[in-house]
Amino acid sequence: MRESPSIVVEDLRRRLEQAVGRLCPRWLREDRDDLVQTSVVRILERVRDGGPADFNATYLWKTAYTVVLDEVRRVRHKYERALDENEDAPSTPPLHDPERRTLAREFVDMVRDCLSGLSADRRRAVQLRLAGLSHAEVAELLASDEKRTANLLFRGFGELRACLRAKGVDR
Repeated sequence: MRESPSIVVEDLRRRLEQAVGRLCPRWLREDRDDLVQTSVVRILERVRDGGPADFNATYLWKTAYTVVLDEVRRVRHKYERALDENEDAPSTPPLHDPERRTLAREFVDMVRDCLSGLSADRRRAVQLRLAGLSHAEVAELLASDEKRTANLLFRGFGELRACLRAKGVDR
């Protein structure tokens, strides 16, 4: 006996809600339902195009991951373009709560201030790492070996943490 399509879609949606819930960053939580819906649509389009209708947990996880990652990239790209076009653009990714947005802006300003106090080499290394690059990628961009880069990052992040602690930021 085959299950009705509505039961299958509801099960699919429930499993995708769990995956998206684990993957979704806090600042995208309000868009979580849209991300789940986008994941469901991608899977149903694959079935419509002749793909298999039986999806394992790994495939569902990967679909949710790519949907969330695409959204993060889209928001970051939109944010970065706003910064390029307008110097008065907010200094943080969009946040829905005005109080959180203000706190985030203040935190970013404190981090920038602390970064300006680092030596040039440490500052460049820490900024690249904060931008999401791996240790190896940072070393390559700085034309340095990985050991020296690891040292720059270790000491740079240590100084950054100490500066932030001095400003009252503790985790």
